Amino acid sequence: MALGQHLWAMDRRDGAAFESTLPTAPTLSFVRPNGRFTGSTADFREALQGWLADGDWH
Repeated sequence: MALGQHLWAMDRRDGAAFESTLPTAPTLSFVRPNGRFTGSTADFREALQGWLADGDWH
């Protein structure tokens, strides 16, 4: 169920719905598009704001 909500929010570029699918813990493993690893949930949220706003990805 959680994965479905996560993918639904991504498909619709719904930042609030997407945010609701993320963990509240301060750590989240994430590999950025440039290949760099981050373990910060805050970094992940920051990266996703720009990504969700970008209308060129499908």
